[in-house]
Amino acid sequence: MQRFVLGELRVGDLLAQGGEGAVYQLPLQPHLVFKAYRGDNDRGYLDDLVAWPDLLAEPEAEVLRSSAAWPTSVVTEEGGRPVGLVMPRAPRRFSVRHRDGQRRLATLSYLTCDPARPAKAYGIAVPPAGDAGRYGLVLALARLLSAFDSVETPVSHGDLSTKNVLWSLERGPEVYVIDCDSAEVLPSRAPPGCRVLLAGGADAAEADAAEAIAPHPPRRRAMTPNWDDPAVQKGHNPTMASDRYSLGLIFLRVVGAANFPVQARQRREGTLSVEVPVPGGPAAKQLLDGRHPLWELCARALSVEAVGSRPTAAEWVEPLQEVSALLGGAGTPSKRSPAPLAPLNASPPPSRPTDVQVIPRPLRAPKPPTANLSGASGASPAMSQPPGSGSNAWSKASAALPPATQGPFSAASRPGGGSDDRSLRSQAKVLWVAFWRWWVKAHQDALFALAAGRRKRRAALRVLALLALDIVLVGVAAGIVALVVSPITRG
Repeated sequence: MQRFVLGELRVGDLLAQGGEGAVYQLPLQPHLVFKAYRGDNDRGYLDDLVAWPDLLAEPEAEVLRSSAAWPTSVVTEEGGRPVGLVMPRAPRRFSVRHRDGQRRLATLSYLTCDPARPAKAYGIAVPPAGDAGRYGLVLALARLLSAFDSVETPVSHGDLSTKNVLWSLERGPEVYVIDCDSAEVLPSRAPPGCRVLLAGGADAAEADAAEAIAPHPPRRRAMTPNWDDPAVQKGHNPTMASDRYSLGLIFLRVVGAANFPVQARQRREGTLSVEVPVPGGPAAKQLLDGRHPLWELCARALSVEAVGSRPTAAEWVEPLQEVSALLGGAGTPSKRSPAPLAPLNASPPPSRPTDVQVIPRPLRAPKPPTANLSGASGASPAMSQPPGSGSNAWSKASAALPPATQGPFSAASRPGGGSDDRSLRSQAKVLWVAFWRWWVKAHQDALFALAAGRRKRRAALRVLALLALDIVLVGVAAGIVALVVSPITRG
C-alpha cells in the first residue's frame, strides 16, 4: 500500500474546502489532489479505503478507476499520524462552461430540473427529459455501484447526491463519483472462517487483501438533505440499502428532468405516488406500460416499507441497456466494460412494494401563450411544467404571459377599449401563486445549502439576502396596509 509523508508532497493552491477539511492541487501530479483533514482520523479506516480496490476483479477495478475518485494513498506526518488522502482529480470533461466563461463541476443539479433552466441561466444545453443520454448516465452509475457490491466485503458510498455525482456526454454517457473518502468498507458477508471468494475466483494475494481489512467501529457519516434515505433514522449512518435508494432517486430525477422532492412525503405519509414524464418516440409504447421493469425497480428502490427488498445495482443494468438501445443511444459508457455480476448471496427479486407507486405519463408539451390570458371562455390557461420545477416557477409564469400583459398591473384590452377585470384578477392570481412557490423554494434551497456544510459563506450570504428581501416585503406590505387604513381612521 502506497503512503506519503506530508513533507514529500508539493502542495499547491486551495481548490475547495468543507466541514471535514480542504482540497489542494498537487502541481507535480496535476491528475491528483490532496485532501487535508482538520481533525483526527482513524488510520485503519483510511488504510482500508486505499486497500479495498485490490479485492476487485480487473473489469470491476477498471470501472472503479474510470468512474470514481477513489483514494489512492494515505498521507501521514513524520510520526505516522494520518493527515489526509491523495485522490484522483475529476477529468476536465466532467465540467461545464457557463456563459460567463467560468468552468464548474458538472453536478447532477444541471439534470434534475427543467432543461430550459440551465439553458436560460448559464447558457448550457442539456438533453431533454427521457433522452437516451439520461438513461445512459444512470446505467453508468449502476455499473459503478455494481462494482461496489461485487465482492464479499462491499463498500457503501452513503452520499450519492447532486454534489457528489458528476456527468459527461462528451465521450458517451459517463459518471464520476467524488467524495469517496467518506465511503465505508462494510463487514464481510462471508461466514466466519470461510475464505473470501471474489467474482471470477480469488488468488492468494486477493484473499490476503480481504483479510487485511479489519472491522472498525462505525464512524459518523452524513447524507445531503433532499438526497438522504428516509429509512435511516436521524443520527444513524447510511447503509448499502441507502446507496440503492439513491440509485432509484437519481433515476427518477435524471430521467424525469425534475427534482421530485419525495422524502418529506415518505416520512409524513408513509406512501408515495409519483408520475414520470415519458416523451414520444421509439420507446414510448414500452415505457408507458406501467409493468415495465424500470418502474418496478424504481418503486422497489424507493420503498421504505421493504428496505431489504431494494434492488441491487446489477438488477438495473439490463433494463437500462435495452431502453437506451431502443432510444438510439450508446447505452454504455465510452469505455467498454462487461456486464456486472450479480452480488453474492443475491436472492430472487420480490414483488412490487405497496408503499410506492411510480406511474409513467406522456410528456405534455407546454401550451403556447395566447393574446388574452383568460382565453375565449374566460378560463385561466394551465401552465405546463414538469414535476419538481417549482424553483423557477416565478420566471416561467412571467415568460408565459404575452408581451402586453407581462406587467403585474396590466390587463388585456376588450374590443371596446375597456380593461377586463377578470383578466387582471387572473393575472394577479397566477403571478401571486408563482411568486409564493418561488419564495418557498428559495428559502428551502438556502437552508439546505447552509445545512449541507459546503460553501458555508455563499450559503450564509444567500440566507442574508433572502432575509433582507423578507424585510423589504414586510415594509411594503405595512405601507400598503397604512395607505388603506389611514383614510378610514381619519374618517
